[in-house]
Amino acid sequence: RGSPDPELLFHSAFKPRTIFIGGGGRTAEQLRPAASGKAARSSTSHLPSGGMAILSKALVPRAGVARDIGAARGVFFQVTIEVCDSAWEDGIGIGFTSTDPDQWPANKVRPRYATTLPRTCLCGYSGRWIIGGRSEIIRNVRGGAGAWTPKSLRAGDVITAMLVASPADVLRILVNDRVVAERSASQCDLPDPSSGRIWGVVDVDGCCVKVRLGAGIPEKGPVDLGDLATSNTPGGLPRPC
Repeated sequence: RGSPDPELLFHSAFKPRTIFIGGGGRTAEQLRPAASGKAARSSTSHLPSGGMAILSKALVPRAGVARDIGAARGVFFQVTIEVCDSAWEDGIGIGFTSTDPDQWPANKVRPRYATTLPRTCLCGYSGRWIIGGRSEIIRNVRGGAGAWTPKSLRAGDVITAMLVASPADVLRILVNDRVVAERSASQCDLPDPSSGRIWGVVDVDGCCVKVRLGAGIPEKGPVDLGDLATSNTPGGLPRPC
């Protein structure tokens, strides 16, 4: 199914004040109160921060996103955890929305978190799906060791979100190429994934301090603010089973 669109960028304006978009639009990072600018890598401050980062353009539908059902069309995107703080018990939320950030009313306050966007489905946080504001516990996937919670993520981990139309009809979350959560796409309060009206969105929150679009990080490596240890396991392109 090929690589993700290399031109994917985060929207530079449709974001809360608690998020810094950097790296030419490829990174999203918590602005923590302990720092005057972007999150301080040497700080272990655990004050609340974080918020939403959404892609600047709708994802382009393509065939073969789910390799087990090659005829189905869908969309996907990837982020790599570049900085984390393992002191937190919750973490990233990742998923899709049909809310066009460029059509948001100018006189309406932009939301801090993606969970309040209309027609949005997200997965993660403390181990939950958030669908149209409704919360559901993430169930264990077949063959898994237990239900996924993002607090287990470490710097260097690659997260893939994919949304695939019928006959696959599935929304999947993968970590380092392994499926950790999935549900029927028709139960996600989203339009058909092949419609061209789907945006990728993340809530950079909790232990997730900074993410980078794509499956890789710069040579300087990832950072864990909790123990200042480095764990570089960037993974590769997703190979859904």
